[in-house]
Amino acid sequence: MCRKLAVLFEVQVGKGRLLLCSMDIHNDLDRRPVARQLRYSLLRYMESNAFRPAVSVSMEAIQGLFQKPSAMQSLQAKVVFADSQERGYEGSKAIDGDPATMWHTAWTVDKKPYPHEIRIELAQDIEIYGFSCLLRQDGNRNGRVAEYACYVSPDGKNWGPPAAEGILKEEPVRFGKPVKGRFFRFVALKGYNNDPFASVAELDLIIE
Repeated sequence: MCRKLAVLFEVQVGKGRLLLCSMDIHNDLDRRPVARQLRYSLLRYMESNAFRPAVSVSMEAIQGLFQKPSAMQSLQAKVVFADSQERGYEGSKAIDGDPATMWHTAWTVDKKPYPHEIRIELAQDIEIYGFSCLLRQDGNRNGRVAEYACYVSPDGKNWGPPAAEGILKEEPVRFGKPVKGRFFRFVALKGYNNDPFASVAELDLIIE
């Protein structure tokens, strides 16, 4: 997977000027003074006469740089519980929007058998129509989940019956009917070949 080589660049697009920053200079600025100062400096620079990009690009080229955020990202999802995770493969990796990372249960110490689970909190209640699960993308089948169940809850405590369950495939899963809630729980029930591990590259929700 190719990585971004620049964190900042500026271009002329038609009659407009554009400055792109791949760092997060928007969220939680009260506790991130360096990011806050960088944002302030960039805005001041863009308001000045010095902001004159030397390179021009087409609108089509710029549109190709932007990726629509996932439902998890749009809903400011955060992982609030994972029953097991290896260092560097934490539960948060399953919703970071990067298919090259993954949540993987621990394999160096404290190995746990199935079932495994991950719980995700959303910023608000929303009707969920289904979910998608992207399996690890590095070609290694270790930790591949065979059977699953997923749940939706308004409070993260009362889960009720599964919204969906069965053999896990990479095709999106649509629920029989939408379920409203603020918490999503994915349970890996069984792996392959007596493998005790579970791994997931990306979990996302279907919200329309």
